[in-house]
Amino acid sequence: MKAGVLLTLVMLVMLPGSRPAAQDALSPAFAQQLARVMDQAEEDPEWALERLAELMRANRNRPTELRYAVRQRAALLMQMERLDVAATELLEAVTGKDPDYAPELRFLLGQIWLLKDDAGIALGHLELWAQHADPLDPAGLFLVGYAHVRLEDFAAAAAALEQAIELSISPRPQWFEILAYTYVRLEREDEAIALLENLIASQPQQSRWWRQLGSIYLLIGNVPRGTAG
Repeated sequence: MKAGVLLTLVMLVMLPGSRPAAQDALSPAFAQQLARVMDQAEEDPEWALERLAELMRANRNRPTELRYAVRQRAALLMQMERLDVAATELLEAVTGKDPDYAPELRFLLGQIWLLKDDAGIALGHLELWAQHADPLDPAGLFLVGYAHVRLEDFAAAAAALEQAIELSISPRPQWFEILAYTYVRLEREDEAIALLENLIASQPQQSRWWRQLGSIYLLIGNVPRGTAG
């Protein structure tokens, strides 16, 4: 599975696990400034990046506000495909901090390194996110599982993907698809077939699921069903 799968199957940037606690509430003045900048970000992203950098400097002694400014600037940089800059700034923000500091920044770092096709580094950040995020977002757990898939640690991948699906109110069909692939690599073909048949029942127009199902049947020697798929 190529790293580009992340772009086509998982539409991110998102920020799970980053809801502020009551004691971490943003100051009204900062919240107003941040909202004004983000309102203009789509129209003039370079201006928004500069304003966010100013907010970072102005709030360097206010941990909660600084985290939010770093986070929004990194997310905007990612949308602009400036991954190296985003990774550098995020790493500077978390270096020297306790492991439970700003799990949402670790999540963004995990995304970046998956997009940069380094699942090992990505997984380190994502696991720190998973240990300390509250609430634990299913989309983040999916990325943990996806990183394990990229590293061919399929048992750990299946556990994370199953947990993501279990916790999600509306799991994405592609999560089941990748879990089915993981089951095949674990020689759990019956479970993979069951997942794909459920997907096909809900969305029969998706030809790639038919192809994947046919491939599994051919793998286990069921030629008639394989060719039919």
